[in-house]
Amino acid sequence: MSDQTNLSAAPWPRSKIIAAWALVQTVIVGILIFWPFANGDPLYYFRNSVKEPTRPQSGAIPLSEYPDAGLWPVRAIIQLCGDHTRVFLTLFSGFLLALSTAFFFYLLRRSHRAALFWTAFSAAAGPIAYSRLDLIPGLLVAVTAAALFTHPKIASALLGFAAMSKLWPAALAAGLVDKWNRSATWTRLATFAGTMLAVGAITWLTSGWDRLVSPLTYQDVRGLQIESILATPLIVAAAIVPGRWHIAKAPSKSFEIFGPGVDQLVFVSSVLMLGTVLFGLGWALWRFLFDAWSPRSTALFFLSMVLLLIISNKVFSPQYVVWFGPLLAVLIVKLSPESQSAQENEPVLDDQHAQVREPAQDGERAQDVLGELPRLSVIAAALTTVVFPFTYNLLFEGPHWFAALVLALRNILMVYITFLAIKLTIREGLKSRVSGGLGAVGVLKKRKTRNSSERFDPAKATFRRNQAPTR
Repeated sequence: MSDQTNLSAAPWPRSKIIAAWALVQTVIVGILIFWPFANGDPLYYFRNSVKEPTRPQSGAIPLSEYPDAGLWPVRAIIQLCGDHTRVFLTLFSGFLLALSTAFFFYLLRRSHRAALFWTAFSAAAGPIAYSRLDLIPGLLVAVTAAALFTHPKIASALLGFAAMSKLWPAALAAGLVDKWNRSATWTRLATFAGTMLAVGAITWLTSGWDRLVSPLTYQDVRGLQIESILATPLIVAAAIVPGRWHIAKAPSKSFEIFGPGVDQLVFVSSVLMLGTVLFGLGWALWRFLFDAWSPRSTALFFLSMVLLLIISNKVFSPQYVVWFGPLLAVLIVKLSPESQSAQENEPVLDDQHAQVREPAQDGERAQDVLGELPRLSVIAAALTTVVFPFTYNLLFEGPHWFAALVLALRNILMVYITFLAIKLTIREGLKSRVSGGLGAVGVLKKRKTRNSSERFDPAKATFRRNQAPTR
């Protein structure tokens, strides 16, 4: 897409967007340097990595809550800096900042709206994105969604690696399923599974079986974290009626709430998580039985699944916001009208599907829906920053009514964002089903024959055969 086309569709010119990005990153770096509280998690990674025993004897594996592959960047940085704490902190945050900046320029080349969103989202999320490891799987899933449109097999491998670096991306594998009789279905699934097996084998050989499964067993002991969606009514009730509930730091290394109703809400969380899994399996079964796969609907399915995993979970750590922020930025690129002309020139390296080419009018309808999602997501990220770290002491020491109110607003907004994403996902999925699996209304797909070609007619949802001229 030419810069002129991009500028005409953008609210800001390229130079101002870059300046805004630089300003936001400067402020975040300043916070990381001058506010020691922001370095708590990187110090936790560093101290547990440099002191990690080769073969733990007591069964207490350092950083056992993280998949081993997710810690590879930490170990690589330690190889460079040794046991120098300050150098590690600088390289760790610098590495994440470099990844985020590279993603920003990827977005800027394709959509000024997307680059502006990522700038605003980064500002709202604050230093949490550069002080914890969750930005890496968030970016991997975003790149996976982008690759679905041009390199589906590579996207499958990226998703497999993301699943081994942080468990939650494994739930997105349902989006790789296409109709049962398409080779692309089995190729994508085999690539995804093969990548997971390869990374798992490396972990098993280098760190042992216990290290491979420790993130799974670690989750079993977690209770109801105070920031989670389902803990919200109890937090509000505890702020109104002190004394019936208490908050304490649990063995899971997070603050959890204890008292009446907690066990029931943990059970509800399990039911909601099961419902999320069933939603994913139902989506995969739908695609498996019918010819309706498309990169657009799959990328939207990714967004819905990530949001469902967050709101149904009994844990909602502040860094979870970077799970869906990068993915939403990619969706702005792929669903905005300004991207349609550029996407027409991007070949899909998959012999089963043609490139999605939608008319501008339909792209504008999709952008109208997404136009609300990005704004609300930035607000949700900002409220998350208010919750942690600014009012976190008020939350776990009280909870104070103001901290409870901010948390409730953030969590209600997250539920609404999830509702909008699911609504858009289902609409796009139904559209691709009506279109006969070609991705959406307006897809152009040619099938070569000896003397003719078939052209999809979106008005009649049928193929019309245009006879080639005789010579």
